Amino acid sequence: MRLQLIPMKHFFHSVRSRVLTSKLGSLILLFQRSPLVQMLFPEAKLLGGAGLGEVTKWTVATVAGLGAYDTVTGATEIVQTFPDPNSQIVSGTTGELLNFICQVVNTPSDDKVSWSVSGLPPGLDHQDLSTPSTHLISGIPIEEGSTTITVTAWELPNQTGSSFSQEFVIEVVSPIIATHPASVAIANDTSTTLSVVGNANGSTLTYRWFRGTSGSGTQISGGAGAGSSFTTPNLTTATSYWVRVTRDGVIQNSNTATVSIATAPAITTQPISTTIPGGTTATLTIGTSGTSPSIQWFRGTSPSTATPIAGATSTSFTTPTLTTTTSYWAQATNAAGTANSNTATVTVSAAADPFEEWKTSQFNSAQLSNPQISGATADPDGDRMVNQDEYVFGTSPLTPEPSPLTFSTSSGDLSLGFTARQATGPGYGGKTRHYSLETRSDLAPGTWTPIVGFADVVGGNQPVTYSAPATPPRAFYTLRVWLAP
Repeated sequence: MRLQLIPMKHFFHSVRSRVLTSKLGSLILLFQRSPLVQMLFPEAKLLGGAGLGEVTKWTVATVAGLGAYDTVTGATEIVQTFPDPNSQIVSGTTGELLNFICQVVNTPSDDKVSWSVSGLPPGLDHQDLSTPSTHLISGIPIEEGSTTITVTAWELPNQTGSSFSQEFVIEVVSPIIATHPASVAIANDTSTTLSVVGNANGSTLTYRWFRGTSGSGTQISGGAGAGSSFTTPNLTTATSYWVRVTRDGVIQNSNTATVSIATAPAITTQPISTTIPGGTTATLTIGTSGTSPSIQWFRGTSPSTATPIAGATSTSFTTPTLTTTTSYWAQATNAAGTANSNTATVTVSAAADPFEEWKTSQFNSAQLSNPQISGATADPDGDRMVNQDEYVFGTSPLTPEPSPLTFSTSSGDLSLGFTARQATGPGYGGKTRHYSLETRSDLAPGTWTPIVGFADVVGGNQPVTYSAPATPPRAFYTLRVWLAP
């Protein structure tokens, strides 16, 4: 095969009027059996202008009077020590942590026992390990009902040796309290109403409110403390309350609800006005003091609440994409009062021209003032790539560079290559450079076909190589480059 490089002046004119009708031109490599021709026409397109942790906790019950253990015979017993000491019934509630502790008693012992348990209802578990003569069954029951389980204490490790078994009935009921009274902060010398939601389950519920922490304190006398809701007196200091709910003789104490005295909110850090390019966002932030104020951001000028912003309820707020100058402010509120922030104005500036930013980094002041050197269609280094194409390709406008697309042939194969340059530096903020190697069988008007695997190569300064058989029919290749967004 004979290779011949056609002089640029001979071939350039014949294709120029057809290929360079676009603003930015094209980069074309023509391959045919004879001659082999390389032509450079840069083509570029600039686009755009009680959590899980609580489950693992369990109450340690102090068990006194443990005897030594040798053989499990005679008066040996397995008794419940918690939560219902000495009872064969173990009471539990769906959705609440149950800890059942049992103990081997009334035998000589070295205090080393292994255990097995059968028949546990869903949600409960234990460990079949060698332990002292007490054993824990724990978990959160998930089904109501009565289940008989068998607990066995073994004389030796791994459930071996003499043994003694005892049956217990685990009775799981629905919770008596569905919703506990909630803590709240109120203004000084005011009152509030606390409420509990009970689960009657077909029975009648009774209520009794107390002042103090759950399980202790002073009973609220009279009818005021005998309903599902309780209104406190006017308070000037933090005070705690709880309620005992009874169903069919079974009681459940609520969590403690603390009524605290709120400190009025204040804005300690004001939102700061800022300027952003069009089509971008800004983040505004406030600082607050006071007792747990709720936050609401508004669009407009403080203190107008005409346009609240849905979902903007934290101390930081990120605006939507803005194309016009817009003002925002925030309000902090609690039971003791309200505080309004200053207005922060987000000014939208005209979007910077990335090509102009690039030019400033490439040319000195004298060159910038001369459009024959720094103009978009000027070619100051004479490499047949105008400045706007040098910007897109990422090449120097003042230093001639070889064709971005190289080729070679070997043993009948054609190899095309280029370096996919990364878009970095002035004029490339937020942009990525993309390459597409495309082909077609002639230069008649029409579209180019991207080569599979080379249709969108993102520039990262990596070398890219494509190989194809150098056989007829002839093929044309173009390297298309663009910046996005």
